[in-house]
Amino acid sequence: MSVKIIVDSACDLPQEMIKRLDVKVMPLLVYVDGIEYKDKETIKPKELYEKMRNGSSVRTAQISLKMFHDEFIKYVNSDDEYLYISFSSGLSGTYQTAEMVRKELKETYPELKLKIYDSKCASVGLGMIVDFAVSLAEKGKNIDQIISLIDDKASRMEHIITVDDMEYLYRGGRISKSKAVVGGILNIKPIINIEKGELKLIGRARSQKKTIIKMLDIMEERGKDISQQTIGIHHGDNLATAGIMEQMIRERFGVNKFIVTYAGSVLGAHLGPGALSIFFTR
Repeated sequence: MSVKIIVDSACDLPQEMIKRLDVKVMPLLVYVDGIEYKDKETIKPKELYEKMRNGSSVRTAQISLKMFHDEFIKYVNSDDEYLYISFSSGLSGTYQTAEMVRKELKETYPELKLKIYDSKCASVGLGMIVDFAVSLAEKGKNIDQIISLIDDKASRMEHIITVDDMEYLYRGGRISKSKAVVGGILNIKPIINIEKGELKLIGRARSQKKTIIKMLDIMEERGKDISQQTIGIHHGDNLATAGIMEQMIRERFGVNKFIVTYAGSVLGAHLGPGALSIFFTR
């Protein structure tokens, strides 16, 4: 009996990495001008950012009860165990919905070997937890051992995020309209972390270069053995800037392992085009 890992599309891992890890990815939902899309299946992040730049209205939704039911019921007669590692419950109701479906199925199918874990992480931070979980499963760890070990790593995961335009944070209900307007006028770039699963403002800077330097300063303050880590970088359709950040991290910390990818449709809908983030552990 082995442990199979499930995750949702908020993990933002590159497709080649998803294939290598052999994990099941469940798509969250994105609505663009009222039309429903499945994140990364029927809409790609680059396409979403182009629509946002052209003024499209965007909102996101969690995975539905039916989608979870249709997926989880497949595992009833399996000899394997399944662990669904979810997007932070502080940012989405996905974890709660998955747990609800699991409990309902267990009443009818007590043999179902499925557990749900709230990562309290997002984007590449979540993806790095999934990568770690797969490595533990490959080493023969049982499901409870995997949960214990990834819980420690998830509690130390840092998500240092900035946005190019605070208007999208306002549209997503994360900041007030006045803060968005003032930030735009003064060219203030907020620096945000995900703490206990929720977005928290931890700093601010002016200009792109100063913001990146500030983010790396925070990384130096909080990170542990940074040169030995794989560092995650996501971007809102600004690969060139992500490349500049990668080079600055290489030169400053001696890092040589990176995961560089698009911020997916779910987080990207709230951060907007031009967003930039780094992920590491403390």
